[in-house]
Amino acid sequence: MLSKQSSCESFSSTNSMDETRSTKSKDSTETDKKQLPTFTNEVVVIRPEVFYENEDCQTDNKFMKSSGLKRQSTNDLAQIEFDKFKETLQSGGIKVVEFAKKDSRAPDAIFPDWFTTHKNDDIPEGVFILYPMKHHSRQLERDQEIIEELSKNYKHFIDLSGWEEKGKALEGKGSLVFDYRNQKIYCSLSPRACGEVVADLIVQWNKISQKQYRSVTFTSYDRKGNIVYHTDCILTLLNDHAVICVTAIKDKKERKRVLIELSNPPINNKPYQILEIDRHEVEGMCANMFNLVDSEGRNCIIMSDRARRTYDPEKFQELQENYIVLVANIDMIELVGGGSTRCMLAEKF
Repeated sequence: MLSKQSSCESFSSTNSMDETRSTKSKDSTETDKKQLPTFTNEVVVIRPEVFYENEDCQTDNKFMKSSGLKRQSTNDLAQIEFDKFKETLQSGGIKVVEFAKKDSRAPDAIFPDWFTTHKNDDIPEGVFILYPMKHHSRQLERDQEIIEELSKNYKHFIDLSGWEEKGKALEGKGSLVFDYRNQKIYCSLSPRACGEVVADLIVQWNKISQKQYRSVTFTSYDRKGNIVYHTDCILTLLNDHAVICVTAIKDKKERKRVLIELSNPPINNKPYQILEIDRHEVEGMCANMFNLVDSEGRNCIIMSDRARRTYDPEKFQELQENYIVLVANIDMIELVGGGSTRCMLAEKF
């Protein structure tokens, strides 16, 4: 029985439109030829029919800023950026499934954090997961048409949204970074990522998974001491690299534990090479990326032009040497929405 008194912040567990292409990209199936893919070739995007400053979420998403423009102007620019973003993905060999959300009360619908899909060797028949969102405006993003259209492709269905009634949240791939090859789920705890809900997810996931997963939880902070609202602001897992801002994890024991979980060979089937970014790069959305695979099975990463401009040149070169790098200018979406390219996508396996 889960305790209703546990704090989301204190719960901790170790159960844990430009395009730059590299000629040195790696085939994602080199080491996993007999396995279902770790990274997907298909993504879901939500067209921002209504996009504006969401005051409901500004209290804990410190990346959000005002554009100084009227609502319609902000929305018009976001529409243009969205179309170019979609074009960048498609020209890079990524399949894109587009839905639209027209509810004027849900200005952040462009960021599909309320569901995830999964299909791999551990859950070969797949699972569709619904998540609890913290703010009411984000709860309104859930769409029955999208649920029905996508969930029919997966045998299993996990619904965590009931936690909203208890004031608990866990905001999908924003809050969670899945590591299928090492059977772990990383989560930076925050008001939008409750440890109790993480524990519930692990229990339900392990009921249908052929291998047992565990969570790796920690807490991260920005340079002003605010809790970082989503894990994917400071961590993303690529084919070979873990891009992480280790200094955002203040607790030195937590920091050491997370680095061990990511990179120590004895406890990982696939240990990662650490690509460390600093707080300035976090603010430039340098961790907010997705590893995808193109139509030829090559590893790609999608990042924003803001992230590319912010990256230390040597770190960006490391990425170019190992992945095809797709870059999209989404300055307005990042400024107003406080989210970047990973936030705008949901993987479709």
